Amino acid sequence: MKQFYSRSSKLRFRHFTAVLLSVSLLFLAHQTFAQEKTVTGKVTDEAGVTLPGVSIVVKGTSLGTVTDADGNFTLTVAPDAQTLVFSFVGMKTQEVEIGAQSEFTVKLEQEAVGLSEVVVVGYGIQKKESVVGAITQIDNKSLVRSGLTNVTNAIAGKLAGVLTIQQSGQPGNNDSEIVIRGLSSWNGSSPLVLVDGIERDFSDLDPNEINTLSVLKDASATAVFGAKGANGVIIVTTKRGALGTPKLEVSASYGVQRATRIPDHIDSYTTMSMYNTALMNGQQFQELIPQWELDEYRHPSSRLNALRFPNVNWFDLLTKPYAPTANANLNLSGGTKYIRYFTSLGYTNEGSFFDAAKVGLYDKNYRYTRYNYRANVDFNLSKSTVLSFNLGGDTGIKNEPNDSPWRNLYSTSPARFPAYFPAWVLDEVPDPDYPEDRGLRHSQAYGEYTGNPYNSVNNGQFNEDTDSKLYTDLILDQGLDFITEGLSLKGKVSLNTWFQSRTLTANWAFPEYRLDFTKIGTDENPWTRAGQGNEVFKQLPLDINVGGLRDGYYRNLYYEASLNYARTFGDHTVTGLLLMNREQKSKETDFSYYNEALASRVTYEFGHRYLVEVNLGYTGSERFAPANRFGFFPS
Repeated sequence: MKQFYSRSSKLRFRHFTAVLLSVSLLFLAHQTFAQEKTVTGKVTDEAGVTLPGVSIVVKGTSLGTVTDADGNFTLTVAPDAQTLVFSFVGMKTQEVEIGAQSEFTVKLEQEAVGLSEVVVVGYGIQKKESVVGAITQIDNKSLVRSGLTNVTNAIAGKLAGVLTIQQSGQPGNNDSEIVIRGLSSWNGSSPLVLVDGIERDFSDLDPNEINTLSVLKDASATAVFGAKGANGVIIVTTKRGALGTPKLEVSASYGVQRATRIPDHIDSYTTMSMYNTALMNGQQFQELIPQWELDEYRHPSSRLNALRFPNVNWFDLLTKPYAPTANANLNLSGGTKYIRYFTSLGYTNEGSFFDAAKVGLYDKNYRYTRYNYRANVDFNLSKSTVLSFNLGGDTGIKNEPNDSPWRNLYSTSPARFPAYFPAWVLDEVPDPDYPEDRGLRHSQAYGEYTGNPYNSVNNGQFNEDTDSKLYTDLILDQGLDFITEGLSLKGKVSLNTWFQSRTLTANWAFPEYRLDFTKIGTDENPWTRAGQGNEVFKQLPLDINVGGLRDGYYRNLYYEASLNYARTFGDHTVTGLLLMNREQKSKETDFSYYNEALASRVTYEFGHRYLVEVNLGYTGSERFAPANRFGFFPS
């Protein structure tokens, strides 16, 4: 095809196109820059105080800035930007439409959840933001999520400065020792524990009953408790009802516990071979075990020889792979403008790690069963009067053998003696002294420093103890706003009781026998019994005593009265407390002993920035000499 334009025409056309494209891009850029918008403004709180560091972001984009030290900001936004998002820690996030505005004055409101969050302190509560003492707090969810039924174990690793040491896994006896900020005395460093403001044990509380758990760690936080608070204070508050329709919660869980250090089984052939090596190293060649005996340990030639040259895996024989635990809780809460309530029923069961016998009342297993109950009720008698009643407690049933098998388990050789003699042994090797005897015989421990682990687990000696705790509180809270706003008067009376009784006990043991295999087939009796004499031995029937033996009891009567004040004047917030309490304790004595205390606290806060707190404690006990009966503890 023939071309109808020249090379010079091509160059002119290309130049014209480039110029046209450049002009178009410049026009579009001019239009874009012309439509971009710069917005400015200032961000303050509700009181008009400027807020530095507030984040301002164009909604739906990553374009944004922060306010300067004076709360001012400048931001260039796209023409299609519609909304600015303002966010700041402790404040509600706020969205502002841009529209035709270019200058903004934004006031952020306090975040209701964050800044009104309260912390339980000595004899009261405070806003978290105004607490000056060293206080750590966890809530119900953290405790329940742990899956543990003992609160002292459930707090492990969850509270800074709090060390928990669990020294036993025995059901019903597995409380952790709690130390706050290290040991303070070799005579004991346990903290003071208060449940709903009263000195009580908290290890057996159902975690589902607890609302918060606070730990007071330094002198400024514990001064109001005097010398009792020297090792720190743990304050537990239980749940209460809230205004609303009834709320029913049901929960249940099942878990297992495993021993952390179970030694690997070393069979008898290996054990005795190593024993021979030790003998040779000591030049005791005349005491070496012959090879035919070693072969019997490895491959017994008969079932009698399997008992004569045993290979007992004690842990496999006497323990389970795990110990089961189970717990369940049912609680109901709700309230109207006249009454608020929280009720709870709990069940806990901790099973045994040992595989011991249980026949009827005879039970050689470790086990613990606990039933918890609670009812907290608040009555609004008037707009300024609240009457509260708390009822809580638990009943625990603990079963345990008289002797622990752990030492025997870890120390007994697999090759010394059989765990027991099965019933068929008496058929093959009768006892001439007792030809009518039948059944299993317990094996005597010989050649070992420790006893037979099987006998430790399965002898007839065990105890079952039942203990019960009952806590009751009556509280009256009267507002005194008619005198001055923020003033109130509170009175409390509490009665705590605890008793323990031994509901089952058995002090009875099976006879233990030794079979001398070298005497089988001879005129001598191969059977001997531990402690055997000339008498004719007849095993008495199992003797189990049922109930009634009182083992422990205490009663604690506590009462207190307090005057409280809390009021805010603009940027100024003032709180005050004046409290008196008295405690009467009776613990298996003919006379009671008493504790008394006066406590006071004053706090002042200015503009959420400046805080002052003064605590005073004046505590005493009649157990000290009159001249040293009271002590003063300021902070």
